[in-house]
Amino acid sequence: MQIVSVSGSSCRLHIAAITHFRSDTLQFYWSDPTPTERNPVEVPVQPGAWRHYFSPLMHVINHGNQGGALDENTLVSIRGLDLEVSIHPTVARLLFRGEWDAAQRAAEEAAAEIAEARYHPDGLLIKAGETWHQRFEDVSQIEG
Repeated sequence: MQIVSVSGSSCRLHIAAITHFRSDTLQFYWSDPTPTERNPVEVPVQPGAWRHYFSPLMHVINHGNQGGALDENTLVSIRGLDLEVSIHPTVARLLFRGEWDAAQRAAEEAAAEIAEARYHPDGLLIKAGETWHQRFEDVSQIEG
C-alpha cells in the first residue's frame, strides 16, 4: 500500500533517503517513490481537523499577544524557545472565531498573498531567534 493523497492533495513522501559524510561534508540524497497502481491509499481530512492543528498555537498567541489584533507584522514570542510565531490575518480571523474549515479554505484561496507575506501555506510564520543559528553544544559533556 502507498499513500497517494491526503484530502485530494498528492503526497510527496520523501521516503527513500541516504545520508553520509564525504570528507567533512554531509551528503544527503532522497527520492520520491513513483506511485504504483496497487492498493493506493487516499486519506480524507475530517471537517474541523484544523482545530487540533492550530489550537495549541492559538493559545500561545492569545497569551503572548494578550488578545490583541493580529496583522502581517505581529510576531508573538514563545518564551524559552527563542521562537516568534504568527498566523496570517486572513486565516487568523477565522481560526479565532472557530471557523476551522473556512480558515482552511481561506488559506487555499489566499495562497499567493500568504506566500508573498512569507508565511507557510497553512498561514503560519515561525521565526527562529539567534540561538538557532549557534553551533550545537553537547550539554551531556557539561558538568553541573
